[in-house]
Amino acid sequence: MAELITTPPKSPLAVVEASTSAIDALSSLVTTTGFRQAEIKRPLTDQERAMIEATGQAASAALVPASPDQAAASINRMLIAFPAGGSTEQAALVVQTYLATVARLPAWAISKAALAFAQGAVEGQSTKFKPSSAEFVREVNRILEPVRMAKHKAGLLLLAKPVRNGPRNVPFDWRQRLGLQAVDSQTADSA
Repeated sequence: MAELITTPPKSPLAVVEASTSAIDALSSLVTTTGFRQAEIKRPLTDQERAMIEATGQAASAALVPASPDQAAASINRMLIAFPAGGSTEQAALVVQTYLATVARLPAWAISKAALAFAQGAVEGQSTKFKPSSAEFVREVNRILEPVRMAKHKAGLLLLAKPVRNGPRNVPFDWRQRLGLQAVDSQTADSA
């Protein structure tokens, strides 16, 4: 039987958690408007860029999908905590339903959610009945949210271009550039 995994391999989650506050602080420097390229108020230092790249790589490593055996082991451990009902075939179908809903999710997050449900630690859960597959996936996604956000912010920071110096969105007046006097609308009305 597959081993119960509750933390990502080589602890990329620890890397993500350790750099979250720095990533959040740097993310406040990024602006995006409409369909334009993201801009950052100042260029990243080499040290910041290396930390952001490491965070993005760690987040990607933490999001690698589980094998079916790993997911099934966690789900079966969770289901043991709830009263069984029905035949062995029905139990197998229940496990298959859970597996189908978590097919692209990482093993450590599945294990963490399964443990939380088995311990009755999920807010609003029934302690008498097993969670639906939708409730289970919602909890796994809640657990994954900080990792996904860190990956998104890291990618945004790495792609952001430094803001050019000078004012933006100021209309250029060719008459002023050529040294001609600009015509005021008030002056034109009085003439």
